[in-house]
Amino acid sequence: MKVFSTNLRKAIAATAISPLAVIPAILSFTFVSWLFGSDFTVSNFNELPVLFMIILFLAYPLTAAIGLPCTFVLLRFNLVKLTVILAIAVVAALIISLMFNLTLGGWFFYTYLTCSIAFLYWFVFTSVCNET
Repeated sequence: MKVFSTNLRKAIAATAISPLAVIPAILSFTFVSWLFGSDFTVSNFNELPVLFMIILFLAYPLTAAIGLPCTFVLLRFNLVKLTVILAIAVVAALIISLMFNLTLGGWFFYTYLTCSIAFLYWFVFTSVCNET
């Protein structure tokens, strides 16, 4: 007997896995920033695990609070598409960055992380969790 619907199980799996996308996103951002000599580099690579923990601490509740309700609204209107999910992620990043008064560079970094989470959320929800 199935207790939860298939869509709820897929959404829970996507919520549990997708925030882990920030780890390769931060590593690639740090590498590119270091390569081009930007001001957004991590000065000491020993700080990266702390940065991962802080961002994951924020990413999991935000994904659960924003991702799950948006998924069920999108399912209701049959709009679970990558472009729609990325648009919602950019709007959510804009609203949150305005709430915390981030600079333009901070907004780009936060939007980059948010879009990487949204892409993995869409991928897990549509591809990985399909029942055979």
